[in-house]
Amino acid sequence: DGFSTWTSCKDVKALIRDRLQLAGVSKVKKLPKQSWAFVYFHSKREREAGEQTLRATKFKGALLTVAQATPLDPERFVKRRKLSGGGATSGEAAASSNGGGGSEGGDGSGSAPFAPLRSVSEVVSPLYLVDYEKQLRHKRRHILKALAVLPREMARAAKGVTREQQSAFKMPWTDAAWLREHEGAPCSVASVLPSPLLSRYRNKCEFTIGRDADGGVCIGFNLGKGKEGMHVVASPQPVPTVSDEMKLAVARAQAFVAASKLAPFHRDSASGFWRLLLVRQSFNNVDGSPPSLLLCVVVQVAEEGLPRTRVELDGLAAAFSSSPLELPVSLRLCAAFCNGRGETIIDGSSCGSLVSLIGEPLIYERLNELTFRISPAAFFQVNTRAAEGLTKLLASLCAVSSETVLLDVCCGGGTIGLTLASAVKRVVGIEVCAAAVEDARVNASLNGISNASFIADKAEFALRSVLSSLTASEKEALVAIVDPPRAGLHADVLKALRGCLPLRRLIYVSCHAPAFAQNAVALCRPSSKTFPGPPFVPRLAHPVDLFPHTEHVELVVLLERDEAMPAAAVEA
Repeated sequence: DGFSTWTSCKDVKALIRDRLQLAGVSKVKKLPKQSWAFVYFHSKREREAGEQTLRATKFKGALLTVAQATPLDPERFVKRRKLSGGGATSGEAAASSNGGGGSEGGDGSGSAPFAPLRSVSEVVSPLYLVDYEKQLRHKRRHILKALAVLPREMARAAKGVTREQQSAFKMPWTDAAWLREHEGAPCSVASVLPSPLLSRYRNKCEFTIGRDADGGVCIGFNLGKGKEGMHVVASPQPVPTVSDEMKLAVARAQAFVAASKLAPFHRDSASGFWRLLLVRQSFNNVDGSPPSLLLCVVVQVAEEGLPRTRVELDGLAAAFSSSPLELPVSLRLCAAFCNGRGETIIDGSSCGSLVSLIGEPLIYERLNELTFRISPAAFFQVNTRAAEGLTKLLASLCAVSSETVLLDVCCGGGTIGLTLASAVKRVVGIEVCAAAVEDARVNASLNGISNASFIADKAEFALRSVLSSLTASEKEALVAIVDPPRAGLHADVLKALRGCLPLRRLIYVSCHAPAFAQNAVALCRPSSKTFPGPPFVPRLAHPVDLFPHTEHVELVVLLERDEAMPAAAVEA
């Protein structure tokens, strides 16, 4: 306290972060026309150090005073409903907690109503009541709409060059007649490759540990905020995309957490213990053995509370060890500790380690006759059976031969490159995450693959070293597959791919078609100093349904160099 009433939140932040440089500040909040402000810290130690500094600080001539605010009770919304006699069913509570059935809030306060919460199946699998053939047609229209943005983005890019240079942007695939012939897209769009499994196909789910609409402990999916502002979690039991084995494991964990003396994590107050339950499952066990389940429970704990925490986690392990699940599974259980910053902490230090509770924190999955090691944080397509179709499609689009050198950019654990390794001369995987590269190397060893190597580096740097190591004949046979995260490729990676002149065929795998359309501008625009070499041309787009009953669809696009374009058509 001690600020003038006209001091802004920006002024307070400048004091806290720039002038005083207080450590561990997570948030600063000051309301208008008030003389006080809230400063949030990540830990008790950082708060106490900040208090000492602030007590000796003057701001515009006034000595500041400091007091610890009384935290809000994280159970206040639950208690309020109990006091009001709330005995509704879960569905009724969800409707009433969102102001359903009236123009004012259900508590008569006159506050703005919230929209009624949707069911958990509608949130997680919004298309589950739609005929599957209609889903596929709907997803193809979504892809067409996203790809139609690319010609418009090219026209926008053309406005940034001189009038004389704009003619270079008039490519055949941006012509109005071409676009009409291809349904508005810059290339032919194939029918969506369907998923072999339509239900219970997800091999990975992240379940929130929180409270349901009645205030009871629940492990499931977050439905959003109810009327009181509380995040509502719903059980995954009705969700068609979650396997029966996962549902049984979640129910077992929920029973233990509900009886625990430690509360679920509360987002608004940043308090509580149980945060998240991540579950991974294998689908293709080669010897017909039961599927493997890997459970990773994430808990929030202060560094000084680690010993007490282990007692609670051992109890969770005992709950799973005491009796098997109703369906046969090979179960593994581990834990990750999380501090207030969202970082995992083991023995007081920030790291990515895991604590094993039951078995090794790994499972193994088969994909196209290969075995892959999967850790809790490893990337693996969520639909194993559909991913097999995806890799076969990629093999056909690459047009590989025994002389091909395949660049697997953003390779993750090496899934794509290793499945194609037997058909090519060499595979070079590039991935910025060192842990993922280690997984890829282990997976190569597991399958006896000796013609695959993996580089832990940024793609723009790794491409240079790879090119320098290739022979002239290998450069002639160079093909690249890129499978970036949802946001797409970084601008520097796009420039590096464009500047990799021996690369004539590029397959772009995207889980978010609009991101591809934005990236494609750099790959397909006319040659310039910034974007050297002939531009790429989109030849074929092929949607793949990895996510039945949802709006999401994978997109695979084949791009090839337009050798007819001049080498330097545009200056900028």
